[in-house]
Amino acid sequence: MFFCLQGVKEVLVKLGSQGSALFIEGGEPIRQPIIPATEVVDTTGAGDTFTSAFAVALVEGKPKEECMRFAGTESTLSSSFDCN
Repeated sequence: MFFCLQGVKEVLVKLGSQGSALFIEGGEPIRQPIIPATEVVDTTGAGDTFTSAFAVALVEGKPKEECMRFAGTESTLSSSFDCN
């Protein structure tokens, strides 16, 4: 894998309707299924929200599994509101 050759130890992949996965060198992937919204209003920025929420949880020292759940939840919430 290209990233491993570059020294990357962890890769976070957003998979749209398939959820997301965190691949960690030497470990099993951590998978996060989507968290369905009651009503999807606009998915613009959902991926950016996921990434930033994951980063916040990670900086706060949360376990990676919790980071994934938090990011999935925030991404769903961001799709449920019209910010215009």
